Amino acid sequence: MCGIAGSNNRERAYMLYQSNLDRGYYSSGSIVLDDLGMWVCEKTQGKFRNLAEPACVPGIHTEAKYFLYHSRGPTTETKEFNEVNNHPFFYGDWIVAHNGIISNFEKLGKEHFSNENFEGRTDSCIIPRILDLFGLQGLSKLEGTLAIWAYNIRTKNTFIARNSCTLYANTNTGDFCSTMFDESVMLDEGAIYLIVDNKRIVKDSTFKTKSPYFIL
Repeated sequence: MCGIAGSNNRERAYMLYQSNLDRGYYSSGSIVLDDLGMWVCEKTQGKFRNLAEPACVPGIHTEAKYFLYHSRGPTTETKEFNEVNNHPFFYGDWIVAHNGIISNFEKLGKEHFSNENFEGRTDSCIIPRILDLFGLQGLSKLEGTLAIWAYNIRTKNTFIARNSCTLYANTNTGDFCSTMFDESVMLDEGAIYLIVDNKRIVKDSTFKTKSPYFIL
């Protein structure tokens, strides 16, 4: 079980990230965005141990506008730290971090990405590929459970969505987290939300959910 979190305030984002650590922290990942849509990614084994991590990067952290975090509890493959199998995942125009289990990821890989070898890969890696191929409605093709944040490099938009996984948000501040926090509400299942100007969270569209599981 994993956790995702985000905020336009660095201290608050780190606090929300910490609240997810009891869900697992075999590894951690983070994306920092600036107001021009530039971004810096960092992945590490274990957890980010203080607010100074991810390490400050001159030219972006001083102008940072939004902080996205992921903490990972592996469920589908050997517990070995490998950046290829650690969140966030990159493909085409998309950067994605995921909590949940995608039960049909091998099937989707064979159908749509037959030139790639998915042996030993974690299920989450299929999500940005599906988004790049089908757009946000590609979420309807995923069977299983998910809570995600997804950043589009080209449009510079950040989206969050859930299906049979917990995902809470304060829609007035732009904060979200896998665990409940003050003044947060559970986001609607099967809804895709857009983070507007890093300050508000609004419902953008919906997708058809396919999940045989209970909430994770």
